[in-house]
Amino acid sequence: MASHDPFHLLEKGFFASRAAFTIRVRTKAQETKITGILPDGTITLDVAAVPEDNKANLEIIKFFTRKIGCRVEILVGKTSKEKVLRILEV
Repeated sequence: MASHDPFHLLEKGFFASRAAFTIRVRTKAQETKITGILPDGTITLDVAAVPEDNKANLEIIKFFTRKIGCRVEILVGKTSKEKVLRILEV
C-alpha cells in the first residue's frame, strides 16, 4: 500500500544515491513540510518562515538536516523559490 505522505520516499532511501536534490519552496506557510514530489524529482516544500534575512533558507536547512539525519547546504538558489541542496555527509 502506497503512502499518501510524500516523505515516505525519504524514508526509503530517496537520498541514498544522490549528492544533491532540487526543491521548490512556498514560504510563509503554517508549518514546514514536504507537500509533494514532481515528476522530475523536485521536492515541493512549504516553509514556515519568511524569505527575509535568510530565515527561510535557515529553516530549510534545519528541516532537511533533521529529516535526513545529515547536514545539507543550499548550493544554488539562495534567493530563489527553486533551490538545489547538497548533502554534506551521509
